Amino acid sequence: ILPIEINMRAGYRNLGEYLGVVEKLDSNFATVGEFQVRKDPKAPPKLNIRLVVYTHILEDQSGQR
Repeated sequence: ILPIEINMRAGYRNLGEYLGVVEKLDSNFATVGEFQVRKDPKAPPKLNIRLVVYTHILEDQSGQR
Protein backbone atom coordinates (compact mmCIF):
# COMPACT_ATOMS: atom_id res chain seq x y z
CA ILE A 1 0.00 0.00 0.00
CA LEU A 2 1.33 3.40 -1.02
CA PRO A 3 -0.27 6.45 0.65
CA ILE A 4 -0.45 9.59 -1.49
CA GLU A 5 -1.25 12.87 0.25
CA ILE A 6 -3.13 15.37 -1.90
CA ASN A 7 -3.57 18.99 -0.83
CA MET A 8 -5.74 21.17 -3.03
CA ARG A 9 -7.92 24.24 -3.11
CA ALA A 10 -11.21 23.94 -4.93
CA GLY A 11 -14.89 24.80 -4.87
CA TYR A 12 -17.63 22.40 -3.89
CA ARG A 13 -18.42 21.50 -7.49
CA ASN A 14 -14.79 20.69 -8.36
CA LEU A 15 -14.40 18.65 -5.20
CA GLY A 16 -17.51 16.65 -6.07
CA GLU A 17 -16.27 16.02 -9.61
CA TYR A 18 -12.86 14.87 -8.33
CA LEU A 19 -14.39 12.52 -5.77
CA GLY A 20 -16.65 11.14 -8.52
CA VAL A 21 -13.56 10.21 -10.53
CA VAL A 22 -11.92 8.60 -7.48
CA GLU A 23 -15.13 6.69 -6.75
CA LYS A 24 -15.06 5.15 -10.23
CA LEU A 25 -11.57 3.72 -9.68
CA ASP A 26 -11.42 0.05 -8.84
CA SER A 27 -11.43 -0.19 -5.02
CA ASN A 28 -8.67 -2.79 -5.34
CA PHE A 29 -6.49 -0.03 -6.82
CA ALA A 30 -7.14 3.01 -4.62
CA THR A 31 -9.19 4.07 -1.61
CA VAL A 32 -9.55 7.38 0.21
CA GLY A 33 -8.30 6.87 3.74
CA GLU A 34 -8.33 10.39 5.15
CA PHE A 35 -10.39 13.39 4.17
CA GLN A 36 -10.37 16.94 5.57
CA VAL A 37 -12.21 19.98 4.23
CA ARG A 38 -11.84 23.50 5.58
CA LYS A 39 -13.11 26.85 4.38
CA ASP A 40 -10.32 28.91 2.77
CA PRO A 41 -10.42 32.19 4.75
CA LYS A 42 -8.39 33.99 2.05
CA ALA A 43 -10.56 33.02 -0.92
CA PRO A 44 -14.17 32.19 -0.06
CA PRO A 45 -16.06 30.17 -1.29
CA LYS A 46 -12.99 28.01 -2.00
CA LEU A 47 -12.10 25.09 0.24
CA ASN A 48 -8.75 23.80 1.48
CA ILE A 49 -8.85 20.03 1.03
CA ARG A 50 -6.50 17.31 2.24
CA LEU A 51 -6.94 13.73 1.06
CA VAL A 52 -4.83 10.68 1.65
CA VAL A 53 -5.41 8.15 -1.10
CA TYR A 54 -4.08 4.67 -0.49
CA THR A 55 -2.99 2.98 -3.69
CA HIS A 56 -2.46 -0.74 -3.79
CA ILE A 57 0.54 -2.05 -5.71
CA LEU A 58 -0.40 -5.22 -7.50
CA GLU A 59 1.96 -8.06 -8.18
CA ASP A 60 1.65 -10.42 -11.12
CA GLN A 61 1.79 -14.20 -10.77
CA SER A 62 5.59 -14.19 -10.78
CA GLY A 63 5.65 -11.81 -7.81
CA GLN A 64 6.80 -8.79 -9.81
CA ARG A 65 5.24 -5.39 -9.32
